[in-house]
Amino acid sequence: MLLELYLGGQGLASICDDVIRPTFEEIGHRWECGDVAVYQERGACEITHRALGELRLAWSTSDRPAPLAIGGTPSGDEYRLPTAMCELVLLEVGWNAISLGTNLPFETWHAALEARRPKLLWLSVSHLGSRESFLAEYPPLFEHAQRLGIPVALGGQALDEPLRRQIRFTTYCETMRQLEAFAASWKASHEGSASTNSPDRGDEHRLAL
Repeated sequence: MLLELYLGGQGLASICDDVIRPTFEEIGHRWECGDVAVYQERGACEITHRALGELRLAWSTSDRPAPLAIGGTPSGDEYRLPTAMCELVLLEVGWNAISLGTNLPFETWHAALEARRPKLLWLSVSHLGSRESFLAEYPPLFEHAQRLGIPVALGGQALDEPLRRQIRFTTYCETMRQLEAFAASWKASHEGSASTNSPDRGDEHRLAL
């Protein structure tokens, strides 16, 4: 179904926001009410992840150089769908986007920044095992990204407003359309510039559409 929607002309951000997100919100509501069993929810996740994988495989690669974006979820977050959706949305707007996976400890994010030197880092945070650990370990990663001139895009339901007030980031996206808009704007403003990997946005801002 997702591939059919895409081939029919619907953008990936629209598919994520208007099809996948409300579907899983409804599944979550029905699970809370006892109308959906855990195996059914997990099965829906697997089916959707496979469908996103089909979209990823169907993506036509281009010989044109594209800026590298890497992302995934931090330690304690096993949710695969959000970061897979981020990867696809970024691909559609011209990034070489690579999701590194889920439940990655912060030390390996530091290693990835040094080894890959991306132009964009995204973190999807749907679940936090410990808010205190996140508040201790995330800020050094943001500072590391800043030193390398890498913008950091955050998203996910675990990053509530009280927590966001305690951290810094380049942008916080509540929807895939917001991520799409930020990434497209950033790429356009830095494409072909020597300062592509040198953002001047030291303080946090929130993208609001």
